[in-house]
Amino acid sequence: MPEEYIQQEMKNRQRHVRLASIRLGIDIELRERERESSVERELRRSRDRDRHRIQRARKSSARVTNSWVKKEKSAMNYDLSISYKDDRIVSIGTMSVLCEHCLALKFKDESKGMCCLQGKVKLEEILPPSEPFHSLLTGDHQKSKQFMRNIRRYNNAFQMTSFKSKQVVERGFMPTFKIQRQVYHLAGILLPLRPDDHKFLQIYFIADPDTQASTRCSSVAQPIDRDLIRSLQDMSHSHNCYIQSFKTAIESVPADTPDFNVVIHANKFLLENTEDYTMSLPRVK
Repeated sequence: MPEEYIQQEMKNRQRHVRLASIRLGIDIELRERERESSVERELRRSRDRDRHRIQRARKSSARVTNSWVKKEKSAMNYDLSISYKDDRIVSIGTMSVLCEHCLALKFKDESKGMCCLQGKVKLEEILPPSEPFHSLLTGDHQKSKQFMRNIRRYNNAFQMTSFKSKQVVERGFMPTFKIQRQVYHLAGILLPLRPDDHKFLQIYFIADPDTQASTRCSSVAQPIDRDLIRSLQDMSHSHNCYIQSFKTAIESVPADTPDFNVVIHANKFLLENTEDYTMSLPRVK
C-alpha cells in the first residue's frame, strides 16, 4: 500500500475523531445547559460576553493602522486603515487657553500675540445697543418678530452708501457674483439735485422727521413698518456718531461756500509715551 495513501487515511481518521469530540462536547454542553438553573445560565452568558469582548479588543489592538502621510486630496481618497482623527492637523483641541491681557479664548497652538499683540492692542468695551434696537434684537419688543423677519429691509432703509466695484463677474444663472479688484462704498453728494429725490446719506439731512421716515419707507421695495422706522431713525440721530459728525461738519461750513468736500479720516496712530497701537475713531472734516 503506498505511503501517501496511508498518510491521507490517518489525516481523515484524525479529522473524524476531532469532529466526534466536538459533537460529544456540544452534546455534553447542551445537556448541562438543560440542567442549569437561571442563575447559572446568567453567569455562563456573562462569561461568554466577557470572553467575546476580550477577543474583540485583542483583534482591534492587533489591527495595523497606517499613518496619514500624504494629505493632498485625502478627501477624494479616503482610507479606512488611517486614523485621521488622531492626526495633529485635525485634532486641534478645544478653545481652553485664556489670554491674560484681553481674556480671549484660544486654541493651545495659537500664538500668544494673535489676539491682542500681548496687550498692545486695546479695544473699547462693546456697550449694549440703544433702544429700541436692543429690545428688537432680544425679543422684548412687541414688533421684534416682524423686525427680525425683515431685518434686511430695515437695514437697507438706513444705508448711507451705495456699493460699487471695479469688476463684477456673473456667470450663468448663479445667484451669487464674484468681485475682482477694489470695492467702493459711495456716499455721493450730500444734497440731492432735485428736492424730492433723496437717496442714501441724503435722507439723513431731510429736516422734517416724518418726511424723512416716509422717504425711507419708499426707498425699500417691500413694505416695512413706518412707526418702527421712525423709532429707529430717532435712535440713529441721537446715538450714531457718524451722523452727528456729518451734521456738525456741514453746519460748520459758511452759508456762502459754493462747494466743499467731506473727508473721513480713520488712521492708525501711536499714543504718546506708550507702546499701545489704537485705531482712531473716524473723523469727518
